[in-house]
Amino acid sequence: MKFLKDLMKAEKKHSLVLELLFVIYIMFDIETPVELAKLVDSSMGNIVVVLLALSMFAAAGPIAGILALLAAHTLIKRSSLQTGGVLMQSENHAEEIKMKMLKQYNDFPKTLEEEVVADMAPIVRNDGSQGDFKPVLSDLQDAAPIDYEGVI
Repeated sequence: MKFLKDLMKAEKKHSLVLELLFVIYIMFDIETPVELAKLVDSSMGNIVVVLLALSMFAAAGPIAGILALLAAHTLIKRSSLQTGGVLMQSENHAEEIKMKMLKQYNDFPKTLEEEVVADMAPIVRNDGSQGDFKPVLSDLQDAAPIDYEGVI
């Protein structure tokens, strides 16, 4: 009974209220407003939230400080999910999703034109046989041969 009387003193009521609010925020999926989420989901916003949570150790005690750190982590996580910051950080996963979507868009049956072109005979065949002609070297017009090592 003495513990309850000590807990309900006027100087500890504010920390008790804060602890209760932190527990409610952590346990229930309370949606963060979009404007607040945009502010929190920046590097400066994260720093401010963590500093405020750390200041709770000095202002309201260790239990409220620990709950404030958990609530700050939850707030940063929910804000990142709401604004899409998580998807921006995992670029590899996003790239895989984009490639999968592109494959779905390009997955359609062959058209008649593609089938006809695939069935056509090639225009040029290289059988490996040489023709009955010999190439002729034209006039060099006083140019030096390629393998010439003398003075030019």
